[in-house]
Amino acid sequence: CKGTFFFGNISLFGESIKKIIQSNPAGKLPFIVIIDFTLVLGIDSSAAQAIIKLRDQLSHQLGTKLVIFVPGSASGFPCEINISEQLNTARNFSGSHVCEDMDQALIYAEDALIATVNKNLLYDSIKGSFLSNDQKDIISIEDEKSHAIELLFRKCPGESRQVVE
Repeated sequence: CKGTFFFGNISLFGESIKKIIQSNPAGKLPFIVIIDFTLVLGIDSSAAQAIIKLRDQLSHQLGTKLVIFVPGSASGFPCEINISEQLNTARNFSGSHVCEDMDQALIYAEDALIATVNKNLLYDSIKGSFLSNDQKDIISIEDEKSHAIELLFRKCPGESRQVVE
């Protein structure tokens, strides 16, 4: 999708997506749908609401387990309403999720597919969590150093913090 979305063209866009999905043979509906908005220059408020409605239709009427949206920018979708917050509702790889770029979307989709087979394959034994839930934002060398020490401390139970440092 590209250009500017407004009331008049968003319904055509949504219908096109639904038609593509429904054209699949019975029982072969997609598990995951990724919609890339990277080339979209603007979205008016009625189109933003229609995008949320499209997500609901894909999930509830067409049985898509996960809808991933790619705004193509760290600042989110090019509109006045913060639809990223409203679209970012996925829990346990079900619902909808917003990824900054297509690379992140493909990684998230891959993780969702892996989780359907065996969630334990996504376990990060170093951090002791699934999918890096406790990942910290590292913005300086000092933050990186303290994060590395914390990870080492977790891996060396019984050792004092002084020995680990």
